[in-house]
Amino acid sequence: MKSFLRWIVCAGVFQLAIGCSSGGLSAGNSEAEKENKMDSDSEIVLVPVGSPVVTGNTLAFDVVSFGCTQATDFLVETRVAENQCKVRIIRQKQDFCKAAPEKMSIRFDWNPPAECDGLDVVFENPELQ
Repeated sequence: MKSFLRWIVCAGVFQLAIGCSSGGLSAGNSEAEKENKMDSDSEIVLVPVGSPVVTGNTLAFDVVSFGCTQATDFLVETRVAENQCKVRIIRQKQDFCKAAPEKMSIRFDWNPPAECDGLDVVFENPELQ
């Protein structure tokens, strides 16, 4: 009965709101899931960013805001591949406000992981037009 109810909830419109997966309910916050996010491209929609740059311990980029975007809405994921430090900026909280869209600059403290020392930083997000 429990699995049947889980299937009904996951098959319905609540799937996006509660984070269902084909294996049942999932909060999406386990350490294993966070570590594997870089490898599961089908689950990630990269937000377009403009002018991404790392200066010292600061990461800065532009995004489109509808009035409610904050720096805390984003997560930075990194991996080393092809002798580069590859960076993805993931929007964790969507901006559902109804203001006219405008470009917004986001800045926050960010220290690249040690395995990125001496490597070029390459952003994998699409470019904001």
